[in-house]
Amino acid sequence: ILKNEPTSSIYIESSQLQSFFLSNSYKYDEALVLLFETYEKLKADEGKHLLLPAEIYPMAMANLVGNIAMSYLDLKQYDQAEKYLLEALTYYKAKEDNPIQLYALINANYHLSLYHQGKVTDILPQLIDSYTLLNELNHAIYAIDLCILISSILLDQQQLESSLAWLNTGYQLANQHHYLKQKKGALELIITHPLTIQTPERINELIDLSYAIERREKETKESFAKIEYKTLMIAKENEALKQKIYTISLAAFLIIGGLLFLLVFIRLKNKNKELAHTNSQKSKNEQILNLLVENNTIENSAILKERNRIAKDLHDGVINSIFTLRFNTQLLEIPNESLKGMLVDELVHLEHKVRDISHSFSQQHIFQNKSFEKLLVELVSKQSNKDKTKFSISLEPNLCLEHLTTVQKVNIYQIIQEAFQNVNKHANASLCKLKISIESHCILFKIQDNGKGIKRTSHRGIGLTNMKERAQLIEADLNILSSPEKGTEISLQLS
Repeated sequence: ILKNEPTSSIYIESSQLQSFFLSNSYKYDEALVLLFETYEKLKADEGKHLLLPAEIYPMAMANLVGNIAMSYLDLKQYDQAEKYLLEALTYYKAKEDNPIQLYALINANYHLSLYHQGKVTDILPQLIDSYTLLNELNHAIYAIDLCILISSILLDQQQLESSLAWLNTGYQLANQHHYLKQKKGALELIITHPLTIQTPERINELIDLSYAIERREKETKESFAKIEYKTLMIAKENEALKQKIYTISLAAFLIIGGLLFLLVFIRLKNKNKELAHTNSQKSKNEQILNLLVENNTIENSAILKERNRIAKDLHDGVINSIFTLRFNTQLLEIPNESLKGMLVDELVHLEHKVRDISHSFSQQHIFQNKSFEKLLVELVSKQSNKDKTKFSISLEPNLCLEHLTTVQKVNIYQIIQEAFQNVNKHANASLCKLKISIESHCILFKIQDNGKGIKRTSHRGIGLTNMKERAQLIEADLNILSSPEKGTEISLQLS
């Protein structure tokens, strides 16, 4: 299972534990292969700290390299053991607070590698110091190994009593801590020691220890088998759980995606319905508007036609009759010449009045041979009243109004004329200005005076009502702003 997670710190620790098991089974070469695999991984991680944090990396490397060196000691390759023990010491010294027992082990094995190569002759002080330290720290298993190692060196030096004493110390430590394998090893050396007298009790104890170790190893293997089985079952359950989670996640994703798609589809469908309804309503409104425009056009055409007919009748009928009456009156011979002159003058005035009315009815006469701009200038120049208001006009440069239709011109002219009449009759203004400009692609007609303003009343006068109706007729916006004693501003905006 852990092989599937080669970058896990647990895998690194378990690899070393497995190497210990192989070493205990005297499979030193296999143990070295496993240790070097771990060594390469940690060496590649040096400075990166992707596998292990920076604070524990030196200790982990010192421990790993020390284990490699111990395997070489078991293989009696002392030069290789010395090399890796020196590297282990380098990693140990890289961090000040590394555990002291690790140093004790590395230091003891380092001097042992030197001793076996003949580079030093006396390493007992260093070994005894390491034993004392490990024993004080209650690391009995390493202390037992050092007791046996010290005993073997003393035996080589023919210090038989000291050698046997160290074996007995190791045996007692192993017995105290119930380390059967170490106890058996110490007992075997004690039985074969030159100063030891073999007894049946020691032989029976050795046999019992062998059986006990076999039972324990069997129990350990069974425990490991159970652990392996449970681990595999857990792994299978985890895999099944992962698959289940994946299936549930996929189903949830598909359901949520389907719901979102359905929601978007319904919203788009409703939006399309709303859009279709809006377009339908817009189409109907356009039809109604077109009918209204057509109706207004027909109505305006009829009105204009009737106005022209009336103007013609006035011109051809009434004016001719007045002219005939005036001519005949001039031919009358009566004693009162002043009365006759007064009647003739009245008839002339009446003739002019009727002609003006006829001309006002006839739109062809209004715009005949004159631009609309010039007509407005003339309209402004004709204004006069008892308040001696000064009328003026301001035209934007290069402004041309000839693109306006006749209907638009007539109604604009009548609106401006009505505004001037209101100024003449009611404003008491000293200034009145007509300004024509282009703003936001619209033609703006603005009449502004500094008179007394329009009084706020519950009803609107006929003149203002006519102005509103004429503005609506040509689809223009008419706004009237007035303040008492601050004048009035009338704006007509035509798109």
